[in-house]
Amino acid sequence: YRYITCLTNQICYIHPTSFLKEENPPPEYVVYNELVMTKRCYMKGITSIRSTWLPEIGAPLITQTKPLENPPPKYDSVRDVIKCFMKLEYGPQGWTLPVQV
Repeated sequence: YRYITCLTNQICYIHPTSFLKEENPPPEYVVYNELVMTKRCYMKGITSIRSTWLPEIGAPLITQTKPLENPPPKYDSVRDVIKCFMKLEYGPQGWTLPVQV
């Protein structure tokens, strides 16, 4: 399974010594501590993460659209806020993240 780094757009793989190498299916999102260059680029010190974590842990790399019209925004009277859905994009490549609830 191959991955693409967010900032450099480089193709890389889970290092063969990583316990995540055996995960089936492989994690969709990972963060890594180190890239090792051989014939391939490998990630070491990696952890799988959920896409729902990216808006918090990767906030500087998130851009969001104007509120979506569908579903329409709703008023939450308990919290006195308007809730809406927005399209989130991550990183310089503008990767679209799954809808967050």
